[in-house]
Amino acid sequence: MAIHFKRLSDTRVLFDYVGAISDREVDVAHEQWFSALREADAAGRHVVLLADGTNSEGMSASQRRVTAAFTETHEALIRRVCAAQAVVIVSAIQRGIMTAILWIKPPPTDLRAFKTRAEAEAFLDDIERGAFVSKSA
Repeated sequence: MAIHFKRLSDTRVLFDYVGAISDREVDVAHEQWFSALREADAAGRHVVLLADGTNSEGMSASQRRVTAAFTETHEALIRRVCAAQAVVIVSAIQRGIMTAILWIKPPPTDLRAFKTRAEAEAFLDDIERGAFVSKSA
């Protein structure tokens, strides 16, 4: 159905995944994320990403490969600008699989999976407070 992109603040970006996701929607989401990263980099600020998959049917294997390739291509920018990423995944099994994959192939930034959006947002709140303290110190 869609990936809804929204800037929640100057420092927080949301991707809300709803229903089945098309390849084109994944490409557009990558373009939006890249733009947000470049804008934050130019402004000298950190951002955090909230990806809410609560209402998603998930991504296909090819979409996951495209996303992994995007991350590899832009790894330096992500590492420099993105303070953390929080992913909301309702299924405990899927969260466990994601955690295991991240142990094998660590992401360029702190990336964690949560059961609820409230948990994910609390994590990002803590990260933002720390990132802002670090940048202003």
